[in-house]
Amino acid sequence: MTTTGRTSPLLARPGAVEASGPDAGVAWHYGDPVGEQRALQAGGAVVDQSHLAWSASAARTA
Repeated sequence: MTTTGRTSPLLARPGAVEASGPDAGVAWHYGDPVGEQRALQAGGAVVDQSHLAWSASAARTA
């Protein structure tokens, strides 16, 4: 179960492997977790955090 109860549309992308536990509802990786981690470290990737609860009031206090 996701934190928000929603499933990311990015899970429909080719190679997407759904995460489990608190990260359920988003992709754990898209077929190459090590390569994806390297791309993220180099600034060439994004992280889907759509499963996390978010509120404008929480953002103002951060």
